[in-house]
This record gives sequence, structure tokens and C-alpha cells, in this order.
Amino acid sequence: MAIMNLIRRILAPASVLCLAAGVAVEAQIDTGTILGRVLLADASGAANAQVTLRHMDTNEAADLLTGPEGYFRRDGLRVGKYQLTVVLPGFRTEILRDLELLVGQAVRADFQLRQGTAGAASVKQAGPVLLGAGRTDLGQVIDQERLDSLPVNARDIGKLAGLAAGAAPSASNRGNVQVMGMRFKDNLTYIDGTLFTHGDGETPFKASTDALKEFDVKTGLYSAEYGVRPGGQITAVTKSGSNQFHGNLYWFHRNDNLDARNFFEQRKAEFKRNQLGATLGGPILVPGIFDGRERAWFFLSYQLRSIRETRPLTGVVPTDAEKRGEFSSPVLDPATGQLFPDGRLPEQRLDPVARKLLHFWPSPNTPGPLNFTSPDSRANLDNPQIISRVDLATSPRSRWAGRFIWDSSPAVSPHTFSVFSTVQPLRTYGQSVSNTRTLGNGVINAASIHWFFRPYIAGPSRPKPQIP
Repeated sequence: MAIMNLIRRILAPASVLCLAAGVAVEAQIDTGTILGRVLLADASGAANAQVTLRHMDTNEAADLLTGPEGYFRRDGLRVGKYQLTVVLPGFRTEILRDLELLVGQAVRADFQLRQGTAGAASVKQAGPVLLGAGRTDLGQVIDQERLDSLPVNARDIGKLAGLAAGAAPSASNRGNVQVMGMRFKDNLTYIDGTLFTHGDGETPFKASTDALKEFDVKTGLYSAEYGVRPGGQITAVTKSGSNQFHGNLYWFHRNDNLDARNFFEQRKAEFKRNQLGATLGGPILVPGIFDGRERAWFFLSYQLRSIRETRPLTGVVPTDAEKRGEFSSPVLDPATGQLFPDGRLPEQRLDPVARKLLHFWPSPNTPGPLNFTSPDSRANLDNPQIISRVDLATSPRSRWAGRFIWDSSPAVSPHTFSVFSTVQPLRTYGQSVSNTRTLGNGVINAASIHWFFRPYIAGPSRPKPQIP
């Protein structure tokens, strides 16, 4: 209890700061809505009943009272499965279990109460929700089942966005999608309400699929909070902990052993890709001090993507004879306008700077106009990624969530001459802190602070070549 009081003291000023800063409510970007109506089975009218919404993974509960016409509605709910309980004195309690709420969705559940003794209950199992039910926009939710089961090259969730009607792979930028004929630069990507998109429409951060609960691809008829750009609106929701510990280990491997040689390559290129990682989530437990079940949870995800690749890049290099100033075709002397005898440049006419640069030009090794194929131009990449999240229910009416993302994904630029290959260090940082507070029956205040930072460090990560 002392720890929970301390948490309240720390987070309460932060809540005031969020409101004072004028942070906009993110509406339904990464949450959902449950609504419905409660009627009496004898057709005598609407019921003034109490409705309890309980998140089945964390046992968090939200109590609502139906209005004069029997309607109820709760916005800003976390995605997941819910149990709905309707109670009215003199009537049988109605319980609906496993009602699944998807991101950006409004799910409807109606009830009819029958007279019965106190304590009697009728338990029902929620059926599958119709595709697109409760949505006013166009789009599709990619749920946990499809995230886990569909084969995706490089485990890039961006490729799953093409499953939505109206979305297609971009012809000008691999790894992106175009929605309803718009440019990929018109898309926006959110993670837990945080904007993760560059000014040019590129989404540099590719979250591990094992760290995501689900994501939504909106393709048209957006509501007001999606008014920044006209393209696709992609919203991902990270996993959070529950009252039970859950985790996994994974390793995906691909290599060139079963690949065919490219038609234009002299030999098959080397390729090795490993993607491995682990996730763990559950309640925050400190034996003998703090038991976080039903009030504090954590989730951690780590992924490493390692690529070892040789790219047989081609180019044109001078022959050994041309390095000595001997050419097979006539060469014009720019000083006199006359041809050099026998296509040979005099020794004293060779520029001293050019002589030093010739040191970097290898000899031809491939027949044909493109007479050089690089034997060692590599595109090696190590891409570690960490996603962490903490959720705190500081009271039945207040819930805090904090999420941190770190990713290192260098920009590898292999050159035909490997000495000029560069690796640009690029890292992504993303932080989100949010609070959802119930102010009254059906009145929700959501405040949040998000930031996304991706510094660019120009210049090669290897020493510059020395000119002799």
C-alpha cells in the first residue's frame, strides 16, 4: 500500500503537467469502445442497471450506470477480451464473457433482464465479432492470430498492411504500401498513439511482431483525429502484461543455400539472416514487499536482426594499360587539339593527383563492358531492438501506462570498391506516458505525452582510406 501511495504522489503532478501542457486526447487511435443497451425482457421498458466491464487479462473493472433509455457506453478501453456483468435488484444477473475488443473498434452488446432471485446468473459466451462491425471508417485490423501465423518476409509488419482492401505494395519504395492510389509519403504510422513517421512518409522503426498485440490499417473515411495526411493510417498497439506470466523465445534463419543464382551474377551471392529474440510479460512482483497482480504489470521485448550479405556490385575500372596512359582508341590532346601518337599519354602529362587516386582502382576481373565485379562488397547489419512497457492501475478510476522503445538500425551503403563502403549509425528513441481517468459515468479524460527521436550521424563508421 505504501508503494501505491508513493506512485500516486509521483504521478499526480505529472498528470497536472499533461493537462497544463494542453496535450491532445488521442481519441480512438489505440483504444476501443464498448456500448449497448439494457432492456427488461417483459417489454416494460429500459433498465436502470449497473454494467461492469472487466478486462479478462488484468481483472481491471469499470462500472457504468445505464441512462434513462437503458444505454451505456465506455470509450478509451484497452484492446483485449472483456467480461460484461449487468446487475439490477430483483432480476437475474447477466454475464457475457470473452467479448473481444479490437483497436479502433466500437463493439455493441445488448442485454435483456429477466426476473429472478438474488445471486442467480445467466452466463453466455460472446460470439465472433463481424468483420468491420462498429466501424465508420474503411480498413482492417490485423489481429494477434494473423500476426503469429502468417508468413512474412523479414517479419516486417509493414508487409501485412497490404492485406487491407485498397492497399498495395509501393512501386517506388520497397517495404511501403500505397493506399487508395495515394503516395506512400501520404501514410502515417502510430505506435500506442505515438507518431512514428518521417516527413517523407518513411517509417524507420519496424517493431517486432512478437511485441505487438495487433495493428489497424485505415484506408478511408477517417475521423477527425486522422486529419494530418490523406493516405493510410496504420496504428500498432504493443502488448502489455497480465496477471499471469507469459513469454516466448524465437529464432528465424534464412541463408543462400537453397537460393538460385541471379541471372546477371557470375556467382551466387552470400546471404545469412538471423532474427532471434524473446518476450516476457506479467505482474510486477517483489516478494514480501509488493504484489502487482491486478494493479501493476510489465512487458519486455528484445529482438536482434543480424544480416551477413555479399553483394556482387559491378562497375567499370581502367585496365592496367590505361593506368599507364596507353589507350586503344585515339586520344585528343586538350592543349594542342592534336591526337597523341599511338594513343599514349606522355609520362609528364599524367596528373599527380590522378596517379594517387589510381591506387584505389582495382584491375578488371570480369569480361564485358562492366569489367569489374566486387568480390567483397558486404552489407552486414546488426539491428538490436528493445520495447518495454509498464502499466499501473493506481485506483479504480485511474490508469497509467509508460512505454519506451530503442532501436539501432544502421544505414549500410556498400560500394563497388569496398574501401568506400560506409555504415551510418542510426538509432530510434520513442517514449510514451499516458493517463486515463474516469471523471464520472461515461466521462473519460485521456492525457498523454509522446516523443519520437531519430538522430542522424553522418559519416562512415570506419577509418577513411589513406592516400599514399
